[in-house]
Amino acid sequence: MKKKIIALAFILVLICTLLLYSFLRNDDNLTLYGNVETHTVNASFRVGGRIQQLFFEEGDSVNEGDLLARLDSLPFEKDTDLTNAEKAIQE
Repeated sequence: MKKKIIALAFILVLICTLLLYSFLRNDDNLTLYGNVETHTVNASFRVGGRIQQLFFEEGDSVNEGDLLARLDSLPFEKDTDLTNAEKAIQE
């Protein structure tokens, strides 16, 4: 039992010494480790619709002007066909 107390005290003194050293050293540089994750991206289309295809995955590098996604064109094609039919009827 006495050996366990001495070992525990030694570990405690070691931890306190390391913490004290880290606080007292004069270092102007701050080093942080970890990951930065983005969960929100401001991307928009000029019109609303359903995304048909994404060209990039999370974490991929993109450049300005890269095509990020493509909208499903079927609703727009239907609207164009309807407009053309209405125009043909009026002529």
